Amino acid sequence: MLYWKQNIFSGIAKIFTKSDDSVDLQKLPDLWKKNTAKPSVSFALTKESVSRSYVGGPNLGPAPVDAAGQPMRQLCTLYCSELPPIEGFPQKGILRFFLSDKEDLGLDSRSPTKQSWFRVLYQEEELLLPREAPPASAYFPIREQYFLQFSLEPQQPMSVCSWQYAKACSLLHVSEDDEQIMELLEKTFPAGGHRIGGYPKFTQDDPRRANTLQRFDTLLLQLDAKDPLVEIGDCGVLNFFIPKKNLKNLDFSEVLYWWDCY
Repeated sequence: MLYWKQNIFSGIAKIFTKSDDSVDLQKLPDLWKKNTAKPSVSFALTKESVSRSYVGGPNLGPAPVDAAGQPMRQLCTLYCSELPPIEGFPQKGILRFFLSDKEDLGLDSRSPTKQSWFRVLYQEEELLLPREAPPASAYFPIREQYFLQFSLEPQQPMSVCSWQYAKACSLLHVSEDDEQIMELLEKTFPAGGHRIGGYPKFTQDDPRRANTLQRFDTLLLQLDAKDPLVEIGDCGVLNFFIPKKNLKNLDFSEVLYWWDCY
């Protein structure tokens, strides 16, 4: 769902175009931000114990097994009480992300919502769980344990790689095929970095262009290999998505997992 203001469209052509009908590029970034932005939580990775939430490191509790019967590795643990308040996300409990220890990082591009090679688990109570050190791996994207330093971004504008970019352009009366507009928005509003909620980044294409996947409208977790502490293919990005209503109901049985790289 796009976060449009209800009253922006009256007189938008007069506001947004010059007399020669060309787009006023100076006004575009402000209007784009005003009408597409939504909250996001970004985070940095650090060796300092600034939180209980972490990536890499030991599995917290017994690891689920993948379709081959092998234990998965824990990618990320989020203590939800540590998150800055963001609408729709739980404010208590533990959310854990697991991947199969495989060269493809557990991605099944034909069935990216089937939790056979990845798993997302949630528990409402922050119980003490045993920590189990995983074996060494040549494939896993996080080599060591890093803690998460969270920061709230109240307004993150839509990125040009979103499947909704064409619709946003249409509603704002600009061409989705205009390379000058795309370059301006991409430079002004990059979607990279590690984040929870908000808009994702892709190096190739948004898999949610497929009609069957568009209901996965909420970004649960993004890890971006522009951070040298993370290895995802060739400078890739890894994402988990969930339908908003499922997140509200704390139902993590349906999750879309995807990663791509250059």
